[in-house]
Amino acid sequence: MPLVPAGFSPPPYTETDHSEILPKSPKRKLNYKYRPLFIFAFENDPFPTRKEREHHAHISGMSLRQISAWFQHRRYRCRTPPRAKSQLKHLGGHSVPLWV
Repeated sequence: MPLVPAGFSPPPYTETDHSEILPKSPKRKLNYKYRPLFIFAFENDPFPTRKEREHHAHISGMSLRQISAWFQHRRYRCRTPPRAKSQLKHLGGHSVPLWV
């Protein structure tokens, strides 16, 4: 069974066919001067409403997606226990067990 209907021929390709595709917007970096605001908001509620996230995005100049990702990453970091410290002492570049 053919994937294309009988008698179908694609239109000729021209460079102007892709003029409607918009270039990617420039990547916005995290605005670190608003980090204390995000931390304060996270301590009050780690799951902000969409309206709250939109508000944070508006005042910080960041995208809503960046704000959502920041809260997701923060929740993950709070949930994951810190890594256990090694049971070994490092002396002079050599690992020595604590009982030595």
